[in-house]
Amino acid sequence: MAQTMQQSQQMAAMGDQPVFAALTPEALSFVQQGVAPRLKSVEEGIIRSGLTETKEAVRAIDNIAPLAVPYLRVIDTPGDAGSSITLTWTKSEDDRMLARSASNAVSLGSVSDMVAGVKGYNIYRKVGAMGEYALIGKAASGSTSFVDQTAFNGVRYTYSVAPYDEDNVTESDVERTAMAIRNTVVDKNGKAVLGLFGADNRVGFDDFFIFADNFGLTAADESFEPAFDLAPSAGLPRVDFDDFFVFADNFGRGIEAAGKVVPMQAGLNADARLYLEASAELPRVGEEVVIDVDLADYVQMKGYGLSVVYDAEVLEYVRTVTTNSLLGEGELATPRAITQTEGQVDIAAYGETVTEGVLGMSMVFRTKADIENTYIEVTDSQVRDGDFAVNTVALPAPVQIQTRPEAFALANNYPNPFNPATTIKYALPEASQVRLEVFNVVGQVVSTLVDNNQNAGRYMVQWDATNDQGHSLSSGLYFYRLQAGGEFLEVKKMLLLK
Repeated sequence: MAQTMQQSQQMAAMGDQPVFAALTPEALSFVQQGVAPRLKSVEEGIIRSGLTETKEAVRAIDNIAPLAVPYLRVIDTPGDAGSSITLTWTKSEDDRMLARSASNAVSLGSVSDMVAGVKGYNIYRKVGAMGEYALIGKAASGSTSFVDQTAFNGVRYTYSVAPYDEDNVTESDVERTAMAIRNTVVDKNGKAVLGLFGADNRVGFDDFFIFADNFGLTAADESFEPAFDLAPSAGLPRVDFDDFFVFADNFGRGIEAAGKVVPMQAGLNADARLYLEASAELPRVGEEVVIDVDLADYVQMKGYGLSVVYDAEVLEYVRTVTTNSLLGEGELATPRAITQTEGQVDIAAYGETVTEGVLGMSMVFRTKADIENTYIEVTDSQVRDGDFAVNTVALPAPVQIQTRPEAFALANNYPNPFNPATTIKYALPEASQVRLEVFNVVGQVVSTLVDNNQNAGRYMVQWDATNDQGHSLSSGLYFYRLQAGGEFLEVKKMLLLK
């Protein structure tokens, strides 16, 4: 007010000429509200706000949050032994010293100083994509990286970085995922093991699913991780079939123990069942036999794998074929042999997520010798859903394999002599009307064991030394006769000793 009066006095001394002047906002407020000449003359008394006592210094509240982090990258820490994920980000634009001013401060007019726009960064992490974020660490202002050394191997995490100041935390929409991978581990012989991406200590189907999820990525992709480039080559780094072949070479290998190991996340397919079925027609030696594979009762599937064992002396694995494109047209969506050893083949596929449909897969084997009785068996099978979770599938019964006999045949019974029962085997090269009978020494039929039409194959019948009425027979010499196809007839003898 004194300043306003001083300005008015100066203007009045300028003479009689007209003076035009703009009144300051303060002067206008005097016109509207009047002036109290003396504070003591105010009848209502002095009005003042309530007092709040504090032990600490009082400061103004900052209600302007720092700008969010514009870029974030999260990858497995390169070259480590696991349990580590590295985050890098671009600083918030407010991560610098900012001018702070307070105009019309009491007695001073205005106040200006410098204050840090960002005090630090909160590091948040959650399991998968749908969990709740938890604070796992902090980084100082000016920082652009953080290493999470509390990660479990083979578990996919999602990360977010939030800058904060004295009074605000800025949540960011930028989030990235990664998992900790054991890059430098060796087996019990000291040889490096590659492709151990999952949580256990053996390179298996869970590792294949993780590898397949990154197949086709290049260094130009934001989600590319060097850990999956198992066979680096010249040019732009990428995850391709060169890396797949390295992974296949390591499939089945393991380490003694290293890093944090946790059970794999249980998936949605706990009730899934695998089924095997061999073709009804028996192959001849050198011909192929087809085993159809089907998966039932799955809820959601993005990938699958199975380990199959067989007798390599009489069977040879040829190929795997499909009748559809259930998992899409991706490069790994068609089932293929990951690795093949003597008597075992591991088959897997990975592609688009599906909730229904027929697997439509068949395994083709070739017979190498005359096979009376051998089996093809699935010893391990896993299904991966769309949430990075894996289920072990209930295994089917082994499938029996025989080759088509080259000729009709009736084998010697065993044991012989026998008591109380014996086994009789015979072979049919084609579908035939079959009659198998037992005679006593005087030529009377005492028991008819088979009397019907049968397909080509090998058969086995057990006789318990009773007649057709169920009565036990006495010790002595008996004959058994096979008639088949209207052309084959053969008789053999056996001795019952009680």
